[in-house]
Amino acid sequence: MLSTNVRMKELTQITWHQLPAEEATGLLGVDVVTGLAADEVARRQKEFGRNRVTAKRGTPAWLKFLRQFNQPLVYTLLAAVGGTAFLGEWVDSSVIFGVVVINAIFGFLQEAKAEQAIDSVSRLVATENSPKKANEERFPVGLYLKVVFKPQARENLATAQ
Repeated sequence: MLSTNVRMKELTQITWHQLPAEEATGLLGVDVVTGLAADEVARRQKEFGRNRVTAKRGTPAWLKFLRQFNQPLVYTLLAAVGGTAFLGEWVDSSVIFGVVVINAIFGFLQEAKAEQAIDSVSRLVATENSPKKANEERFPVGLYLKVVFKPQARENLATAQ
């Protein structure tokens, strides 16, 4: 078990995205042409587990709503609510507090809408690939991505630009 942990630690230290495909497959002990033999697949699954990506748990809605109040301007307005209430100006205090709550509601709804848009876009991205195993007529995932897909990075998802 110790050798597995050491091997995993070594593999996680590699900057895979900077390696040429041939070097990456060599480090992983994979032949690009023949793929992995069935016994090697079984051994690796037993040693490392299945190759699955698990979705990160989302933040509860009540916490997202409360986070809308975690802003310096809101702190100032809440202090103004306390100050006007202390002076007996209940109407002013209520109006300021109402503005803070309405702002939090709009912020929460806008954040939820943005998250739904990101989720919709992420569902459009293909996430399933199956690597070539020995004697099968499928392309290995890495080779397929290298030949067919030319990655391009665009950071416009959050800003809608």
